[in-house]
Amino acid sequence: LVLIGLLVGYVGVLLHRREPLDEDIPKGTWRWNDAARLVGGIGVVALSGHYLVEAASGLATAMGISEWAIAVTIVAAGTSTPELATSLVAVIRGRHGISAGNLIGSDLFNLLGVLGLAAWLRPMTIGANGYGSLVLLLCLVTLVVIMMRTGWRISRFEGGVLVLINLGRWAADFARTTPTVS
Repeated sequence: LVLIGLLVGYVGVLLHRREPLDEDIPKGTWRWNDAARLVGGIGVVALSGHYLVEAASGLATAMGISEWAIAVTIVAAGTSTPELATSLVAVIRGRHGISAGNLIGSDLFNLLGVLGLAAWLRPMTIGANGYGSLVLLLCLVTLVVIMMRTGWRISRFEGGVLVLINLGRWAADFARTTPTVS
């Protein structure tokens, strides 16, 4: 409930901060099928999320890999694909604010909203094998903030470093939980 409350408070602060837009956003017209497409899209996302979790759990069990390792790699990559596509399109079109806002907003919503709601519905614990990954994730967030010190920008080199660190984190998560063959 604390996490959900923080999310509601954060959104409230954003809605009350009426900053001028960096760019002109064209006004669209509403069409009758927009609401149906929205509801349909939400339904497809929910259904595909269900199948993603079921398939990832089955894969983890069949391969002897922990659900934690599957969740922080395959499931995380699969559920982040829409953010990746949106951010890439925004960057290509020169709308860097949308790209950064999309990533930061998605992470905040996942942390505060998704984790908060999931824990509220069913309290959860994180196993000891997840502590190292969480500490590294906290260090990565700190590193990103440090990298953004100059004009709130991340260079190509810094972006490459972040990708390599994340790939290393994924490899470490798999290595910790992959059974050895003897």
